[in-house]
Amino acid sequence: HISDEKSRIDYDGKDVRDGPLNMLKIHLRRLEEELAEREREIQDQRDGSLLDFLSRRRRSHCEHGRLRGHFNPRKFMRCENGSWIVSNTPPGMEFDF
Repeated sequence: HISDEKSRIDYDGKDVRDGPLNMLKIHLRRLEEELAEREREIQDQRDGSLLDFLSRRRRSHCEHGRLRGHFNPRKFMRCENGSWIVSNTPPGMEFDF
């Protein structure tokens, strides 16, 4: 009974029987926060790996010296140092009009 009195004092005068329920609610809130944090981490990893995949794919298609069309028919895309650069005419055709 002494411990019962003590928990009543610690519990700010509310009904002691609410204690376990409130502890469960606090525990549930913590678990929900942890879950939300983990979901955010997983989503960040997914976004990161998707970006890695897309940039790897872009790089693998760009071999030095390759040419690609441009939406403007008077321009071309030329691969230099692993990235596509817009140029007005493909190399070797500068004076071939």
